[in-house]
Amino acid sequence: MQFLVEISGVKARTSAIRFPLATISKSGALKNYFYKYQFIFSILTVLMIFYQTNYKNDLKNNLNNGIVKNLAIINKNCHNYKISSSIKVNYNSKDYYIKIGTKECENININDRIELVYSKKYDEFELPKHINRKNNLILYLLLIFTLLPLKKLSTLMNK
Repeated sequence: MQFLVEISGVKARTSAIRFPLATISKSGALKNYFYKYQFIFSILTVLMIFYQTNYKNDLKNNLNNGIVKNLAIINKNCHNYKISSSIKVNYNSKDYYIKIGTKECENININDRIELVYSKKYDEFELPKHINRKNNLILYLLLIFTLLPLKKLSTLMNK
């Protein structure tokens, strides 16, 4: 089966199936709407969303399967001027830092025991109440921003 392909005004016959985005970008239609590296940022954002979703699903599975560790707090770093503070726990001769809220940090004492969900796949701990948080919102907003035709919008705004 033969296909007629046109790239930059040159027509040729080929047996290969043409890739629509390649012909669109060669004709310059996409160049009027998007910046050069905008699709690369979109792909990186999608990869970050997949990683974050996979990480949260792993922790949810561990929580549902009862893989919860009750560990003693070794140290705490409460920061009143920051959004989050951290606590330090030891598991299998390795120190782990877990982010917690500043108000929570003030109520916790050193040597108190706390329940944490462990992800063997990522070698990290997380508080059970933080697992069900919807914190992908920033990544989704970034994805929407990178998929907008920014170049076209900027030319419209300059007129």
